[in-house]
Amino acid sequence: MLFFYKAIDQSGNSKTGYIYAKSSEEAIEELTKQSIYPIEIIEEKEGLFSRVSKNDVILFLKNLGLLLELKIDAKKALEILENSISNKKLLIAIKEIKYELTSGKKLSEAFKKHENIFGKDLPILIEIGEETNKLGSIIQRYAQFLEESQNLISKIKSALAYPLFTLITAFFILYILMSYVVPQIAKVFKASKAELPFLTKGLIAISNFISLNISFILFIFLSIFFFLYFIKRKYRKKFDYALLKLPIFGKLIYLRELYNFFSYLSLMLNCKVNFKRAIEKALDLCTNTYIKEKLKRVSKKVLKGVPFSQALKEENFDELICSLVLVGEETAKLDKTLESLSNYFSTKINERITFLLKFLEPAITLFLGIIIGLIVIAIMLPLLEMSNLV
Repeated sequence: MLFFYKAIDQSGNSKTGYIYAKSSEEAIEELTKQSIYPIEIIEEKEGLFSRVSKNDVILFLKNLGLLLELKIDAKKALEILENSISNKKLLIAIKEIKYELTSGKKLSEAFKKHENIFGKDLPILIEIGEETNKLGSIIQRYAQFLEESQNLISKIKSALAYPLFTLITAFFILYILMSYVVPQIAKVFKASKAELPFLTKGLIAISNFISLNISFILFIFLSIFFFLYFIKRKYRKKFDYALLKLPIFGKLIYLRELYNFFSYLSLMLNCKVNFKRAIEKALDLCTNTYIKEKLKRVSKKVLKGVPFSQALKEENFDELICSLVLVGEETAKLDKTLESLSNYFSTKINERITFLLKFLEPAITLFLGIIIGLIVIAIMLPLLEMSNLV
């Protein structure tokens, strides 16, 4: 547990700070040993909704790796870093890790207790770093991998955020027009008893339907959402396969899955993790079940003695992937080849995102322009006819 304390030292100067201990009694005892006499001691709680962002974890790991590279002791490195941590949950975790080190445990064992923050694989990599005396560089590589993955996710979200926001705003405006504006104009047309054009009649009919059946429309949308959710859960593989066949987005999903797999496999091999364990860990990062099952079949073939490149070829992966992996096997530099392959996928993903932005923005603008244009024409036609009669 982490405790915040207010205390005085031997000279009577007031002091405040944090200390990690199993109980308040142990905290008081530890402070007293340091000739610090607590006046008040309060347990720091994480809070119900406290969380640690990926960016906080990445920054912490990059700095920790750098300090370890400079041959600074792990406990001292944690002491240096904890002063710059503002996230309470992360600070508590660091204090607990430091406490475990003081108790004689290894850094890998201490990190294992905080897999919910740092992930399940970091303790494995730290253990390898401890064995190979490359702890700092391995932690930095892992932080770099997390940063690159986070950047890709951010780019994908940014690419989709604007079109999604535009569509939601547009549908809200269309709902206001069809539910409130058009009905008022329809009353004017009805009072004039003029023969309305087909387009205007259609607009009024749609407006009436929306106004009278908004609950039913919402029910239909929710039903479609839950139906897709049910299909995804029950027929996950077929659903994921269908996602890969989507125009524009399917290729992005495919590239993202392969980037995750090959970049993490490269990281694990570079850190001297054996191939069997490395490929199992890399598979954990795949979220599309169709691609994951293909890669699992590749993994099983490799473990039976089939060359990695040949196993990929048998599962119909791209010729470029198979060729580069073959080069890596022949030169005994598979980790470096896979790193180049993941960089290639990263580049292709960025190109795809750029294409998405260039395509979606004008497509949505054109679609909304047509819809609003039709509404304006449907309203203006009878008004022009009425003005001609006058």
